[in-house]
Amino acid sequence: MAARTLNDDRPEDTIATDDGIRADLARLLQERLVRESMLGVWVHPILIAVVLALAWPDAPHDLLLGWGGAVLFTTLVRGAWIYVASRRRLSERAVRNGVRITVTMLAIAWGVGGAVVLPVVPFETTALLLVILAGLIASALTTLAADPLSIRGFLAGIALPIFVSLATSEQSRHLAAAMVVGVFTLGMAIVARRAHITLVDHLQVTARLAVSEDAAKRAEAVMREARDLAERVARARSAFLANMSHEIRTPMNAVLGFVELILDTELTTEQRRALELVRSSSEALLMILNDILDYSKIEAEHLELEAIPFDISKVVHATASLLAVRAREKHLELLAEVDADVPRAVRGDPTRLRQVLMNLIGNAIKFTEQGEVVVSVGAAQTDGNVSLSVVVRDTGIGIAAEHVASVFKEFTQADSTMTRRYGGTGLGLAISQRLVRLMGGELTVKSEVGRGSEFAFSVTLPVENTPPIRATGFASLGGAWRRCAWGATTSRSSTCRCPTWTASNWPLPYAARRRSRRRIS
Repeated sequence: MAARTLNDDRPEDTIATDDGIRADLARLLQERLVRESMLGVWVHPILIAVVLALAWPDAPHDLLLGWGGAVLFTTLVRGAWIYVASRRRLSERAVRNGVRITVTMLAIAWGVGGAVVLPVVPFETTALLLVILAGLIASALTTLAADPLSIRGFLAGIALPIFVSLATSEQSRHLAAAMVVGVFTLGMAIVARRAHITLVDHLQVTARLAVSEDAAKRAEAVMREARDLAERVARARSAFLANMSHEIRTPMNAVLGFVELILDTELTTEQRRALELVRSSSEALLMILNDILDYSKIEAEHLELEAIPFDISKVVHATASLLAVRAREKHLELLAEVDADVPRAVRGDPTRLRQVLMNLIGNAIKFTEQGEVVVSVGAAQTDGNVSLSVVVRDTGIGIAAEHVASVFKEFTQADSTMTRRYGGTGLGLAISQRLVRLMGGELTVKSEVGRGSEFAFSVTLPVENTPPIRATGFASLGGAWRRCAWGATTSRSSTCRCPTWTASNWPLPYAARRRSRRRIS
């Protein structure tokens, strides 16, 4: 009943009657609103860049530039206000009003720009842009949960102009899209209300515990209900993100396919440059979608591991071979070492193990400017099982001791400057940690600033009795590997055909393979 009589402007007035408790709750709401808002500011410049890249070939450029400029300007204003609010002692009402105004301005910039651009682009592009805007709205439910008026302003600012523009269009498909926008907006308003109620329930429990210890038993029941509701909301959010990410991937793959086909035709330099921009932006968005989809599956507990036979050494060397080109471009040496004690075949999920290795080796190459990246695999067998120990070591920039604990957190990097310099979503290590835990292991890190980092994990897998023939030893995959034959180079791509080393054709003597640290040249 309390949730039905909430004061949306000042919810703490409904929860607490004591002035001291009310002031504490208002402060907590303010801190949460400012903190969560800071996380969402950086998303807008990235999304508007992707949107402009997708609409650039079809929409008037002056409209797109105006849309992008409006979004960037309002994002800058919002970021400046959040910075000021977090650094200065402003009143609770001033902070809330400032957040509401800047949020609504940003939403209007998105909504009005979309209302102008969407009717003039092909319907396929319109649908894709609507999906991106839907994801933007969904992500705001978490960052603005502390203030329902901000959520309403954000929803109305984006959805209303787009709804009116599509509803008044002469195309029948635009009218259908307007109906979808209306239903989606209504659903998001309901979900936002539930998220706010969950937060208020939590504050209500906190207030009761602060007022009197005699209410502990009743507060425990309320806390369980709030926890269950929060879990249901979290599962619904994860399911929504998984479904939306999956739905976005289908048209995105179609976009990439058609771009590849068009690039194979005769084009002017300007046309090719524009299509290359569309392709790179689409690939970047597809990579983010894949990370979000994997993370959503893990959060929703829908990800299941396979149990099939595979050769661990082939997985390691194949993964390292895929990343050898990136290592060579940075003049790094990428080395893969599989110990002789590692069995020829084990039973597990090679796809997810390769995904973990791709994340760890890719990060090592990304954050290493000179030196080497070494992948080592050891084993210890007991009772038909084998404990595989995988270590990825680099000579990169390293991680400060105070930031080591945060590298496995979602949407987090060790230093905020790394996002600007190196890019990334901050999901790779979080997904890797979850996958390793699903396999029964734990991902750990040791690092020293300026000396490099070492990521390691151990998993126990059953040993297969009929392993395939494979090679073992120490392979160099870095920039100086001269045995890697490159195919014909075009203006768009190049392929690498790397030989499979065996005991008969290994460039070094067989007895020296497991100990040698020299490059294979």
